[in-house]
Amino acid sequence: MRFLTGGLNFSTTIILLMFVMWGMQLALTYFQMKRFYAKVKSFRQYGITSIGMAGSFLKGRVYTVVVVDENGVIVNAEKLTGLTVFSNLKPVPDIIGFNINVVDHNTFGLSLKRKVRESFIVAIEKIKESKLDSKEVG
Repeated sequence: MRFLTGGLNFSTTIILLMFVMWGMQLALTYFQMKRFYAKVKSFRQYGITSIGMAGSFLKGRVYTVVVVDENGVIVNAEKLTGLTVFSNLKPVPDIIGFNINVVDHNTFGLSLKRKVRESFIVAIEKIKESKLDSKEVG
């Protein structure tokens, strides 16, 4: 460890290493976010797209993307879960074909984990709100 004797002590080296690792984390997070939003943008050609989130920082978050056609039928659904920046969107075929107007908290997506189901419901509620807002404006 010759570089340590050149003026850098152990604690300074550790602090510098932590800053480098933090910078790498930020860069990798940026690229994950870029991939996520590029995929969401590609979904927009199929219908109204909404993103939902459930969970917390400590217990982990789940992000979901729902695409709904003009009749209110879910045509695509994907989820992003995982602890690393290498996580990607994964399809959730269980809820494709549901009509958002009949989604109920008690019956919707019972085969899904609780956080994933809650995240999809958040995304669907956003779509319902935007449809109501557009009807009031128009």
